[in-house]
Amino acid sequence: MPPETVERIGWFTVEGSPFVLGQTWIETEQAYNFSLFSANASSVTLLLYGEEDVSTPLFQLRLDPLTQKLRDLWFCRIPRPAVPTARYYGWLVDGPLPDGPAAGHAFDPQKILLDPFANEVYFPPGFNRQAAERSGSNAGKAPLGALLSHEASFAWAQEEPNRYHAEAIIYELHVRGFTNHTTSGVSPERRGTYAGLIEKLPYL
Repeated sequence: MPPETVERIGWFTVEGSPFVLGQTWIETEQAYNFSLFSANASSVTLLLYGEEDVSTPLFQLRLDPLTQKLRDLWFCRIPRPAVPTARYYGWLVDGPLPDGPAAGHAFDPQKILLDPFANEVYFPPGFNRQAAERSGSNAGKAPLGALLSHEASFAWAQEEPNRYHAEAIIYELHVRGFTNHTTSGVSPERRGTYAGLIEKLPYL
């Protein structure tokens, strides 16, 4: 369904649209739209923060699974006048408790999560990666998504599409596995280390 068609449907204006992941700005409505994917979440809450305080949300909304969930997508739409001083956002997501490593679940309703589709990431002064690993809340220490509105939007329709070249390849590898073997050509004392990987940069 084309975005322009979606925007004409009144239901999406009230509850939000699931069709664009992350946070998008709806110019015609002066509103923020949010959409988050989670296949196993049982509860999703949006948190909005002001510039002066990134520890205590100035607005929070627990999404209704009956009206703000479509399959694995949770979504909502917030009019800007309702949150005029909001600058950043994050999510609280609850779901099944971990049941061994094979389950793959690690839900913790106290942890503030960064939107993986955030257009821009804000790291607060108190940012602490380890706070996400410890028990308890990581409020004020977690990275947040920056809210983008019409002031920051970009007219992609006027631009040529990106053209990627061979030089733009992303190479993913296991550091130890790539450099530990004798055939790697890495100095014996550096095999299996990042220093050994540096030796392989000319090859990469």
